[in-house]
Amino acid sequence: MKKQTNNTTATSELDYRIIKTQDDIENLRGQIATDQYEELIIGAETWGILYDPGQQRGQMLRLPNGRGAVEFGADSEWGDWDNDILTLDEAVETDDGYSKYVRYNTSGEEMADL
Repeated sequence: MKKQTNNTTATSELDYRIIKTQDDIENLRGQIATDQYEELIIGAETWGILYDPGQQRGQMLRLPNGRGAVEFGADSEWGDWDNDILTLDEAVETDDGYSKYVRYNTSGEEMADL
């Protein structure tokens, strides 16, 4: 079963993993972004996402200390989780010259500004 959102699809619950043992970490070698793999610890959560265009596969990570990452086919972007929203560390410049922090939900979908 897949959960459809606007432009992003969260993969099935089978793709969602809570890291409980060192073996769980070893089993993910080569399956997730290298920078996310290097930060895996017991208690971390990781799951796959699909995103447009072309429904490419990405990955999300939530660490027990509230840090996390999202990866869309390149290096991961890192930030902090607040409930189910990941706010990235680095602000981006908008078309009108202002800065904003990008936020993603657990499906990897960018959240609209408040």
